[in-house]
Amino acid sequence: MYNAALEIIAVTPQGREELAFSYAKPSDWQSVEIPHEEPNFEDPKYFLPVAVATALYGIGVFSVGVRPAFDDGTVREWLEWLCGEDQIQIEDLREVSVGPMRGYIFDARQKVGVGTMVMRNLYVEDGGRLFAVCAMAAEQIFASMQYILAEMTESFRLAHAEGPTAALAPIETPAPPVDHDRQDNGAGAASPTPLNPGNAGHRTVAAASLDAQLQIPSGWRLLDDGRRALVFQPDADAHIHMDRRARDGATDAEILDAIQQSYERQFSGIESLRLELGGCQALAFRSFEIDAEPVEQVFLVRPTPQARQVMVTRVTSPDGGMADVLDAAAIMLTGVDFGLSRAA
Repeated sequence: MYNAALEIIAVTPQGREELAFSYAKPSDWQSVEIPHEEPNFEDPKYFLPVAVATALYGIGVFSVGVRPAFDDGTVREWLEWLCGEDQIQIEDLREVSVGPMRGYIFDARQKVGVGTMVMRNLYVEDGGRLFAVCAMAAEQIFASMQYILAEMTESFRLAHAEGPTAALAPIETPAPPVDHDRQDNGAGAASPTPLNPGNAGHRTVAAASLDAQLQIPSGWRLLDDGRRALVFQPDADAHIHMDRRARDGATDAEILDAIQQSYERQFSGIESLRLELGGCQALAFRSFEIDAEPVEQVFLVRPTPQARQVMVTRVTSPDGGMADVLDAAAIMLTGVDFGLSRAA
């Protein structure tokens, strides 16, 4: 079993005193100098790296990253979405208090190249900032290093903690009853519920990335970084990704052609089907896996008030669960209000 003396070191990242922190570093680990870079927080997955250390021969890596907290949602929703985007499998998620901060510690796995990295992660929010602390090693040696890696992660302390500004987890509410009498519309999805601005089963949210307002069902959440919108259900694997993109002279069918060709290159044996849903051209995929889990996806292309742009919606659900998720997407697409859009 790997064992080494730990020493508490203080870090003031790139001269940013407000981000100063400390952690326990093994005596035989080497701190890595981080080159200066301009942060790209428009990318919702981007974290500014503020500390990196490596074990002898690079068999272990420790890192700390920080980004502004998202405008909507909770710490748990953020970390689940971020890990999902990078195909990081979360294990043993649990709440933790780190001084005045509150957040989550969890083990995780991520396939990289021909191997798998196993990690001990800590996500905490403080003063409107989200910190991601990660200590990892290759799967083959993780067992021998796990205790050192856990101590490194759990030793993280901010020098100037301000306290949390975001909720730790969503408030659980009873799920609405399922209407088993809904009729299938022939495309694998139940007929959309008629929109009603006063319907208590939906709420209106502004999506800056779409320059629009959406009607989203109760119990669903929105994350929007100004470039794309992600609507999802907490504690569920289904989600709806929406973005506006340049048409570049392509028709709706040609946009779907490019998506289909890309998927067929990535996933051997994937099945696809062209269809029309709610007046939108659509492309459905099945018989493929993401992070070893069988999933289904449907892409829909919708025009926008700007002739040179389209809105592309990607609906993802576990295998066999697409009908209900596509139903929610239909509500959003038929109820989208581009009143916030700028003139073409």
